[in-house]
Amino acid sequence: MDSETFDPRQALRIAAETEDRAGRTLQPRVALQYLIWGTAWLIGYGSLHGATHNWLPLSSSTALILFSIVVVLGVASSALLSITVSRGIRGESAFQGAVYGWTWMLAFAVVFFAASRIGSISTDQAFNGMIINALAILVVGMMYMSGGALWRDVPMLALGIWFLLVDIVSLIAGPTGFITVFLILGVGGFYAAALVTFLQQRRRAR
Repeated sequence: MDSETFDPRQALRIAAETEDRAGRTLQPRVALQYLIWGTAWLIGYGSLHGATHNWLPLSSSTALILFSIVVVLGVASSALLSITVSRGIRGESAFQGAVYGWTWMLAFAVVFFAASRIGSISTDQAFNGMIINALAILVVGMMYMSGGALWRDVPMLALGIWFLLVDIVSLIAGPTGFITVFLILGVGGFYAAALVTFLQQRRRAR
C-alpha cells in the first residue's frame, strides 16, 4: 500500500504561505479598525471636551449622546471586522477571530451595565464619567494585548500596552482632565497604529 512521503520542507512552506495569506487578510482590516476607532474617539471625546470647555455649541447631554453613538458604532465595527476576518481563514485562526470579535461585544455589554449601576449609585457625574471611561479603556487595552498575542501582531500589542498606560494617566488627571488625556493620547495612539499597520501591510505586499 503506497503512501506519500512526508516532506517537512514542503509542510513548513505551506504553513508559511498560510500565515502570510492570513496576515494579508487581517492587516488591512486592522488598520481600518484603528482608523475607525481613532475617528470615533476624535468625534466622541472632542464633543465632550468642546461641551465641557465651551469651545463647541453643544450641551453636555448632547455631547454625551453623540459620544455614546460613536462608541457603539466603534464596538460594532471592531466585532464585525474581527468576525468577518475568519470567513477567509479556516481552522484555528477562524475560531480565534470569531471568539475575539464576540468578546468585544460581551465585554462592552458588561461595561454598559456597570455604567448604569454606577450612575444609579453616585450623583457625581464627572467622577462617574472618569470611572466608566477607565473601565472601557481597560477593556480596549486588554483586548488589543490579547489580539497582539493571538496573531503575533507587535503594533496591536504595543497599542494595548499604550492604552493601559493612557488609562493610568487619565485616572491621575482626574475628573477634570481625563477627557483631554483620551482626546490627545488616545486618538494619537489609534492613528499612529493605523499608519504603522498600513505600512507593514505595504511591505508585506511587496
